[in-house]
Amino acid sequence: IMLDTPGAYAASDKATRETAFEKACVWMQGAAQLGCYAIRINAPGDGPAEEQVKRMAESSIRLADYAAKLNLYVLIENHGGLSSDPEWLMGVTKQVGGHPNFGLLPDFGNFGPETDRYEAVKSFMPHAKAVSAKAGQFDEQGNCLETDYYKMMDIVKAAGFTGYIGIESWAELQEDEPKAIRLTRD
Repeated sequence: IMLDTPGAYAASDKATRETAFEKACVWMQGAAQLGCYAIRINAPGDGPAEEQVKRMAESSIRLADYAAKLNLYVLIENHGGLSSDPEWLMGVTKQVGGHPNFGLLPDFGNFGPETDRYEAVKSFMPHAKAVSAKAGQFDEQGNCLETDYYKMMDIVKAAGFTGYIGIESWAELQEDEPKAIRLTRD
């Protein structure tokens, strides 16, 4: 289950982080009842990036501890803000310290133009518990224009990943949604 609304896990205000944690716990209970294996969280916060790394890691450990009781993983996706900075997200991951119920959900998109998406996903893959294959535009042969899928899937395979790869697209598609999903899968 992708959680976008619980709150700011890296907020400078402790009460804000506590509210986010409590809301996520409710979602985790629901995810466990539905038989899900993971929840995906975002990493919003405020203040200097170095402080947000620390607070996000603390929140992630706390969430992963709770998730362990429910046989779930807590995953962070590179999904905007600081989480789209590979160095920042790997800093959070390092501080979480290999918690068995914590991981990443690498998204093939969601990077700024200055970021090498292939190197970023490669750095995320040792911690990946799921992958988001995002595509939006295709050429006449059905190849994704913004991502070299052959190269990206080689990175995923080289990491030994055998888990789920979700398909995601966005509203600015040249094709209709069902066709885009088939093209991404193919």
